[in-house]
Amino acid sequence: AINTHISTLESLRLECLVLSRKANTLPSAQEDLSAVRLLLDEKEEGIKNVENKLEALAEEAKSVAADLEREVNAAEKEVDDVRKELESVKGEYDAMAEAQRCADKDNTELDKLEKSIAEERVAYENMKKDHDTR
Repeated sequence: AINTHISTLESLRLECLVLSRKANTLPSAQEDLSAVRLLLDEKEEGIKNVENKLEALAEEAKSVAADLEREVNAAEKEVDDVRKELESVKGEYDAMAEAQRCADKDNTELDKLEKSIAEERVAYENMKKDHDTR
């Protein structure tokens, strides 16, 4: 029975040594835990800062998108205005081209008449000479 008590006391002494060592490392572990908590707090603050920056960038992106949409709408309106103006100019050009075709046709007719008049004049002059010579 004494050996059992000695063995139990030896076990308890070893357990006390282990607990004493653990107790000695506890303040260091608590300091490490506090340092980890501080790092976590810093990381959380950094994450919040990044989230705030991302939200600001998202707002800026929305604003830029709205500006671009307004510019695109204005450009599309300008393109439509230019297209209408081109159609108007094309109509004027088509009318002028038709007038030119008519003028060319009239000039052709005029050239024929002038040639016919010249031929008639030559014939008249020849008749006059024949008549004068007789």
